[in-house]
Amino acid sequence: MPRRDTEAYLLDILIAARRARSFAGNLTFESFVANPLAMRAVYGQFVIMGEVLPGSAVRHPPGARPSLPP
Repeated sequence: MPRRDTEAYLLDILIAARRARSFAGNLTFESFVANPLAMRAVYGQFVIMGEVLPGSAVRHPPGARPSLPP
């Protein structure tokens, strides 16, 4: 199976972030935490973003941040 390019991974993250924002909508914090459906929907999008990140080819250039492993 061919490896996906960085832009495809970033697009997946962007879509998940936009969905999370739309699920929270214009809810206040109090309304959001009182709404388990909205909380689960947003949580699910964070899970998707977390699953995409390890497989992505997003890397910092060598020497850009020497304190971080490649």
